[in-house]
Amino acid sequence: MEKLKAERIFLSIAGKTIEFYFEPSEQEIIRDTLISTIYKIWGPSGFISKRSKRSDFRIRFSSDSPEILVRGDKYYYLDYKKVFAGKRVDTSYYLSLASLQFLLKDVISYIFEKEGFFLHGSSVLEKDKILRVFLAPTGGGKTTAASLLPSEFIKFSDDIILIRKVGKGWKFFSPPFIEKNHFPKRKGANKAEFYFLKKSVVGEKILLDRQDIILKKLISQIWLRGAISRKMLKLISEFIKDHKFYQLSFSLKSKLGKIM
Repeated sequence: MEKLKAERIFLSIAGKTIEFYFEPSEQEIIRDTLISTIYKIWGPSGFISKRSKRSDFRIRFSSDSPEILVRGDKYYYLDYKKVFAGKRVDTSYYLSLASLQFLLKDVISYIFEKEGFFLHGSSVLEKDKILRVFLAPTGGGKTTAASLLPSEFIKFSDDIILIRKVGKGWKFFSPPFIEKNHFPKRKGANKAEFYFLKKSVVGEKILLDRQDIILKKLISQIWLRGAISRKMLKLISEFIKDHKFYQLSFSLKSKLGKIM
């Protein structure tokens, strides 16, 4: 009988590496289906990298059954434990694709927590290589605003971007997640402007200069693993000082390309 072997897949995300480690398992069909799905989603997108000597985090998959949490007469199946101190988390081959994406978001947020964050926003990249990021609550018109731009504005992300401080500057990355009806595609940008959206009958762009107002608006659009820390607050404040933020009023008839 052929001896089963472990398999490793490496995701390269914003300069860091996350390792998927697949233990040998007699549940070959379930294991191979999960591995095949990962290659299908993150292979063509450019996120899968060659074998790495070192990874920043490991996600270990095994054939162990999910743990069960009993609360009264209710049973909860736990996909993984949110304990990342050892830069490793254990899960099983029974993890769904949706749960895997949420786990990835959690892990990425953890490994970048001292130097970056996820920002909810629809974004486009123009030929000038400046990323335009639209910010608004759910239903606030982020995707609509992006659709009103002319063809020279190329979609960068639908709903979220990863921001990382590198040296004295900042870099922006498309997320490794399925967004709405789109598979992920690895992209990056070095410059960005930010637009808080407001629906209006008049199209108008106003530069915001109140740091306290920008901070309050921005924090509401940042995906956090828990309560905001002092270090994260300092990082966000530095980020605000280094970038331009606008209030962008628009309607469905607005020609946003000219306003911006």
